[in-house]
Amino acid sequence: MKRKRRYVCAVALNNRLYAIGGYDASSRLNTVECFDPLSSQWTVMTPMLQRRGLAGATTLAGKIYVAGGFDGTTRHTSVECYDPTIDRWTIVGEMQAPREGAGLTNLDGVLYCVGGYDGNHVLSSIERYDPRTGQWTGLAPMTARRSGYDGSQHLSSVECYSACSNQWMSIASMQSNRCYVGTAVMSGKLFATGGYDGLSLLDSAERYDPLLQEWTSISSMATSRCDMGVAILVSE
Repeated sequence: MKRKRRYVCAVALNNRLYAIGGYDASSRLNTVECFDPLSSQWTVMTPMLQRRGLAGATTLAGKIYVAGGFDGTTRHTSVECYDPTIDRWTIVGEMQAPREGAGLTNLDGVLYCVGGYDGNHVLSSIERYDPRTGQWTGLAPMTARRSGYDGSQHLSSVECYSACSNQWMSIASMQSNRCYVGTAVMSGKLFATGGYDGLSLLDSAERYDPLLQEWTSISSMATSRCDMGVAILVSE
């Protein structure tokens, strides 16, 4: 990348990798870079409208959504949407709670923002955003407060949400405690990479198989990392 980024979020879209926001040891960032694996080049894109570190990011319907995050003063409720066809960011709504270090994902055409830190408390709450209505709706909370950390300890526990029943259930715990972990889904399996276990930065990684309902250690990264972005690029 063209600059160092901690607290960065990353997504893959149209076989390109986007590194969004973060912290460069001086200030929180609104800048965005795009990596093209065909040319092995990073390109600077239009910046976000707000500076965001530890924001949540995901893709939906050919666009990138970034929710919450911390600008050095304020923990955001705002959500931005990026359209790569016109290289433009727009504000698309406000969450019900400010969230730094929350998870953001998509399922069945809607977005889910999970957990995080609001400046006073680690959160167990979850919200759902429907881009057709532009509205956020609160859902059943998790059984534990989560931002990789529950306010007293770093976590290895995992919960699974059913959108049909609006319920959470506990599943197998990871083999290591991981705060500021990077996660991604590939081939129907969930990958957890790096993070901080309360004592040290981690280079280890593990994979969850929902059919076997178990975590398995996989090859470690070359460098111990936390606060990083992880995304999957599919070879064409």
